[in-house]
Amino acid sequence: QSAEGSVVDAARLAGQSYDGPMKLALVLTLLVAGCAAAPPSPPPVFTRPVLLFGEVHDNAVQHAERLRAFEALLATGARPALAMEQLDRDRQAAIDALFAGGARPTVEAVIAAGAPGGGQGGGWNWTFYRPFVDAALKAGLPIVAANVSREEARRVMREGLAPLGFDPAVPADVLAAHTRDILDSHCGMIDEPMAGRMAQAQVARDQFMAQVLARHAGRGVVL
Repeated sequence: QSAEGSVVDAARLAGQSYDGPMKLALVLTLLVAGCAAAPPSPPPVFTRPVLLFGEVHDNAVQHAERLRAFEALLATGARPALAMEQLDRDRQAAIDALFAGGARPTVEAVIAAGAPGGGQGGGWNWTFYRPFVDAALKAGLPIVAANVSREEARRVMREGLAPLGFDPAVPADVLAAHTRDILDSHCGMIDEPMAGRMAQAQVARDQFMAQVLARHAGRGVVL
């Protein structure tokens, strides 16, 4: 799915309208090529409130390109919030507490406070993401958790969206697309009802991520 398509889904899930980049100045998408042979991407131009960096989680070349683009953006004087899928929203208070005294926390302190398992396990290779936290701290950027925890996701699968405060009015085509993607990615090892419940958990993540982007768009935000 294209980055703009993902943003359309996120905007719809957040209850916002979307009619292309000229009508809603919500996003400037930057797709960093996953191919190692691709030429370096030009520095991003931060002319709209939200900048999305696409990624393949285990692609080291792509992560290096994303970091180069992020550092180039900061070199222009832009000071957006850094929203990270790798940090869970139930840990935001612990992240904020690190900044309460005015001193700049360490990268490891931010990871320990905000990442699942304190950065031990959780499915994220922090070798790739640690440099982004470091750059954000040096530039004085707000660091924002943009994910729901695994436990919250499991509760959504058991109880549905509404009991946890998410919007259950999900467009049928969005939910169906998520369900199909999950079925395909699990190679037939799960049935459709399970995929549907997992799709609702993904919707919860999408809705919260869209809310984070909307909340910080005033100063600019990089995801």
